[in-house]
Amino acid sequence: MRLPSYWESVEPTPDQVDFSEIDGLLAVVARHNEWAVNPTRVVLTVGARNFLYPELHEPSWAGPRWQPFLNNMQAAPPYRAYLDTSITRYRDSPLLYAWQVENEPRDYVGNASTGDDQIKVAQLSWEIGEVHRLDPGHEARRRRSTGGTSPSTCCRSTPSPSCRSSAATRAVTPRRCCRPAMRLAWTCTSMALDAAALHGHGPA
Repeated sequence: MRLPSYWESVEPTPDQVDFSEIDGLLAVVARHNEWAVNPTRVVLTVGARNFLYPELHEPSWAGPRWQPFLNNMQAAPPYRAYLDTSITRYRDSPLLYAWQVENEPRDYVGNASTGDDQIKVAQLSWEIGEVHRLDPGHEARRRRSTGGTSPSTCCRSTPSPSCRSSAATRAVTPRRCCRPAMRLAWTCTSMALDAAALHGHGPA
């Protein structure tokens, strides 16, 4: 399953890091694995572009949310501290399967809060290289666009028939918006675990 390391959450100020949100999500996965027949492992997504609206998860203190300001901020010490500490904190986690570096980084999003937020090729190459340097034991992936989806389309509150046999899905019903393609990419179990963590519930 994919989990996000949101820049805006991890680095609420330029000189402070806070991993409590990710730690909480990983704790839910660990509890799930205590009783799961097929244990879950995690692809941790790092970078300024991460999944779910508004796509660019830049903290408010970082300045304008478009290029060239975004690229300048990604080259600055605070952003690089966020990226490096995310990698070094979780590289030894037994739950970690791989890293995802940015989410659809070369897509132009553009919405009410974001302008031209495409990640520069040189920056993306540096980030992938940094993951390889700091954690050579795990794969680094880049997710391309799946296209043709709308962020306003929501997951249904009732699980589909294919999900109803999942113990994790029975434990909690997912109630949050996501894109259809993303919904297909996630397993029913991962959606339920993610929703459980966000709403403060563990598996039944």
